[in-house]
Formats: sequence, C-alpha cells, structure tokens
Amino acid sequence: THFVAMLAFRAGFPLQYDIVLTGISLLIAISVCGAGLALAVRANELQDRFLGGTVVGAGISAMHYVGIAALLLEGRPVWSNGLVAVSIIAGIVLSGVAVVTAMGGTRGRLLGGAALLTFAICAMHFTAMGAADFSNCLPLIHSGFDIDWQMMSLIVAGITLLILSAVLGSIVLDEADRRRTQREMAREQADADRIASVTQKLEL
Repeated sequence: THFVAMLAFRAGFPLQYDIVLTGISLLIAISVCGAGLALAVRANELQDRFLGGTVVGAGISAMHYVGIAALLLEGRPVWSNGLVAVSIIAGIVLSGVAVVTAMGGTRGRLLGGAALLTFAICAMHFTAMGAADFSNCLPLIHSGFDIDWQMMSLIVAGITLLILSAVLGSIVLDEADRRRTQREMAREQADADRIASVTQKLEL
C-alpha cells in the first residue's frame, strides 16, 4: 500500500529514489512487521497480540519515513511535528487493533483485521504525507544508485505479490495448525473421559 501510494504521489517534478535506502525501507517492513506478526501468532493473551500489532505499526512507520528519506531531492521537506506524531500513533494503535481483530479465529474477523490493517497503513501514510511540505524541494540530478518511478512500479508489483503470497500462506498454515491442535486436544479429552468412565465402572 505504501509503495503504491508513493507511486501516485506527484511533487510537481519527476521523482527518483535512492535504491539503497529504498531497499532498507523494504527490509524494515519485512523484518519488523514479520517479527510483530510472529509475536502475535504465538501469543495467547490479548495484550500480547496487541503488542505484536503495535510492532507491525512501528515497522510500517519506520518503513515510510526511511522511504521518504530515499527521495532524491535538492533541499529538505519541512515537517509538521504534530502530524508526524499523529501518523506514527495512528499506525501503531490501528495496527494493534487490526491484529487483535484478525486473530479471532473466524474468516469474518480475519477479513476485518485485514481491512483494519489496510486502513492503518493508509491513515499513517496519508497523515505523514500531509505532514511534509515539499515546496522548497527540487529534483536532484544523481548518477549513482538511483531508480525512477517506472522501474519502481515494476519492482513494487513483484515484491507485493511475493509478500502477499507469503502472508496468505502463513495465515493458511497457522489456521490449519490451530485446527489440528484443537482436534488433538478434543480427542485427548474424549479419551480421558472414556478412561475415567471405565475406571469408575471398575471401582463399582
């Protein structure tokens, strides 16, 4: 969502991105958000799941601002500190709520959590972009490790498909493992009940 939204951003001049910082922002998104999701999936308590979601939100925020730093500009954007704070808090809190919602165990809650997470990313992104004033910036002529928006769009499309496939696969596997565990627990409980019943009859 963030990278696609950045492709739609128009500053009034052609944009180029530092490929190293862009790669770092993507690595931050994958590693930090992955760690947050892993924490939430392994958690049993509601507050731990929310904590995992907040880690996801922190990763989203870090990815965004590192991604903005990857813009090759002459001059610096002017930031509204208040809106920057609001964007980070919104991303963290909404992501926490999204993950808690998605971990409800039903398809409806999973879809609701996905919608909330998308909203969290959009709320953070557009609030953060509203916090930046690029009126004093000009394009920077750069011949090093830079990438234009057309190549960025192709890279983003490919990476997005890979990430979505990995996330969907992880969700499916986690749900299958959770259901298998529930079946095993139910079977063990049924065996225990039968043993207890037989024991009582023998004692009589």
